Amino acid sequence: HDGVTLFHAADVNTRFADDSHLRPDISVWMQEPEQDTEVTVQPAAVVEVLSTDYAAKDLVIGVPFYQRVGIPDIIVFDPETETVRHWTNGGNEKSYPSPVTLT
Repeated sequence: HDGVTLFHAADVNTRFADDSHLRPDISVWMQEPEQDTEVTVQPAAVVEVLSTDYAAKDLVIGVPFYQRVGIPDIIVFDPETETVRHWTNGGNEKSYPSPVTLT
């Protein structure tokens, strides 16, 4: 977004509004989160990078959870297929070949 400062961090323990805790691979915020043992500011976007051991968790548990708590942008990258999957505002999934620029 033009003129908007975004903040990001990798593998940060995040406490969501429903008191759940998750560690997205990458979190993106529109305001600088406090840097404690856990972040309590809800991310504007999360990115998960699939790995063989955690693919089901990221897709079957992670995506519906992020949708339920209202994360506006959910991005899942599969390095094996080089596919980027993107959900916006709880909506349907769109898939793109990597690399891709999402706006």
